[in-house]
Amino acid sequence: MNFDQIHVKAETESGYLSDNSSINVYISSRADDSTVREINENFQNNKNNLNFNIISAGSPGYFDLDPIVIIEKPGNPLILYSKFNPNKVSEIIKDYLLENNPRSDLALCTLGQEKIENIPCIDDLPFFNIQNRIILRNCGLVAPENINHYILRGGFRGLSEVLKTDQAGAVDRLEKSGLRGRGGAGYFTADKWKSLQEQEGNEKYIICNASDSDPFSFTARILLSGDPYSVLEGMLISAYSTGACKCIITVDSEFKPDTEILASAVDRMKEYGLFGNSIMDSGFNCEIEIIESAVSLPSGEETALLRKLENKQPMPFLRPPYPEKAGLNGKPVIVNNIETFANITAVFQFGPDKISGIGTERSKGTKIITLAENGSAKYIIEIPFGTSLKTVLENYKSIVKDSGNIKAVQFGGPTGAYFLPDADIAVDYDEINKISVIGSGTLEFIFDTECAVETAMNKMIYLHDQSCGKCVFCREGTFQMAAILEDIAKGTGKPQDIDLLKEIADQMKTGCICQLGRTAANPVLSTLQLFRNEYDIHLKEKKCPFNRQ
Repeated sequence: MNFDQIHVKAETESGYLSDNSSINVYISSRADDSTVREINENFQNNKNNLNFNIISAGSPGYFDLDPIVIIEKPGNPLILYSKFNPNKVSEIIKDYLLENNPRSDLALCTLGQEKIENIPCIDDLPFFNIQNRIILRNCGLVAPENINHYILRGGFRGLSEVLKTDQAGAVDRLEKSGLRGRGGAGYFTADKWKSLQEQEGNEKYIICNASDSDPFSFTARILLSGDPYSVLEGMLISAYSTGACKCIITVDSEFKPDTEILASAVDRMKEYGLFGNSIMDSGFNCEIEIIESAVSLPSGEETALLRKLENKQPMPFLRPPYPEKAGLNGKPVIVNNIETFANITAVFQFGPDKISGIGTERSKGTKIITLAENGSAKYIIEIPFGTSLKTVLENYKSIVKDSGNIKAVQFGGPTGAYFLPDADIAVDYDEINKISVIGSGTLEFIFDTECAVETAMNKMIYLHDQSCGKCVFCREGTFQMAAILEDIAKGTGKPQDIDLLKEIADQMKTGCICQLGRTAANPVLSTLQLFRNEYDIHLKEKKCPFNRQ
């Protein structure tokens, strides 16, 4: 089928999405939320003679507000109801769907420009107003496994257009967007495409790292469970543009619900002829394979991931050669993370200006951020590059009233540095990389009841546990730093330990092979800079400043 035929098929099967006379009820939550099933059943059982469509969508990423119900009713803007429970179903059906009372007492906001009296528009809520949801645009508004929903919201149009161009034109379009890889290092994606294009032969691979190696990140899971087709389309666009013959997507074997959604999405693509032979009648052939494996922090690094796919221990290796020349089993590959491929789809669906017109001079577009508190993801947001951490935090506090007194935030994952909550640091590759890492884009909160020494110690214990062990500087450096911090925390540390921590950190920065080892000391160095008084109390008074002796 060509794209027009695919679109007609989607309209025939799911035309209610574009029918202005249809009532659509979107039930949005995490894939493992058991409440959703009961809400869905209650809507089904209370329909009576009222005609409306129920859509089980993925979560928009606002976990503190889940389950969410979004209602689309003719003549009205979409209304978002948060923290929905099964008991509210009959009320909403009677009051809003039948009698047109939108129940402002239950509604959080409306979506779009239109307004309803006594219900704020989402753009009027500061926490949501700072966002620009391009990559997360479909999350919470499509059934993730329903390919028709994705197609009717513009899906596969970018792939259709790129199949009409040559590879040079495709690379030129990506280059104009200024897209940089979202895996942390920020390498310009078009440069990877060019490098893979130059390799001879057609046995080239596109590899998507669709796992959250950072334990607090939720980027991969929100896209897999909310909008998997945008990732798969981006991989196919990359394959065509570089002459690759196969796409491999690696997923975390522990997150079965997300993997099942992805597998179902791939099956539906096969039915529509969207991978395999002559995709969209273009003559372009490409296969897609899903590989499940256990996730570790080192395997987030591209060369370590390649080793794991070769059934070897996931250890990074020195470059050159780069994977674009000699990667998987010696064959040329591109490795990018899941957010990058979703961005590629956006570039080709909306045009390069959609990305290049947002952000800063060298960091174009948006970044998905996981806001983590007390060991769990609270919100997944998407902000333009250039937004400051201070702005994110202030707006977070506007919606989470009982967030406590935050004394610091760690940005970029386990190896990220800590910042004071009023730090006016822009989320920008060049700015952040001067002092820390973009990493996974996780923003973790540290509260004023937590000891900085113990916090740094726990991070180093975790990083030592995650170290692949290949580098002496990383393996032994994280171990020694964790041991020194433990001595300080227990009251047996010595004043000279501070200089020793700094010395080890300097050696790790220059001696480690991969970014994990080179940045592992960031939590220690930044807490030393921000909270040296807490270290001094441990060293001089032999006690914890928070009386947890």
